[in-house]
Amino acid sequence: MSRATSTLHIEWTPGRVRALDTLTGKEATGVSLGDLGGILAGHRDVLVGIGRGATFLKTVALPKAAPAEIRALLQVRMAQLFPLPADQLAFDFVQTDVVGPEGVETLVVAMRATD
Repeated sequence: MSRATSTLHIEWTPGRVRALDTLTGKEATGVSLGDLGGILAGHRDVLVGIGRGATFLKTVALPKAAPAEIRALLQVRMAQLFPLPADQLAFDFVQTDVVGPEGVETLVVAMRATD
């Protein structure tokens, strides 16, 4: 299976968006996508990242389980992991291949749901 490789990278943070065309080296910055102008033209695929300051990141040991079960377990544990209540967060996770005595190393990333 082939994957499209995007040369346009966009970094989003609350109040700022930055675009970089890695092929041409052109950059644009603004408050919204509409401020980026012509740098967006001609790009069908885009790599989007959320700025580190807008995210929470935590690694926890969890049992190996189906994604739905892990999500339910994390919903209960969110208040222990992050400084906001679970109902104010949007989150996702990935279980790594690292297995220790306490479980599978799981990377959990969250951000304010309103963002």
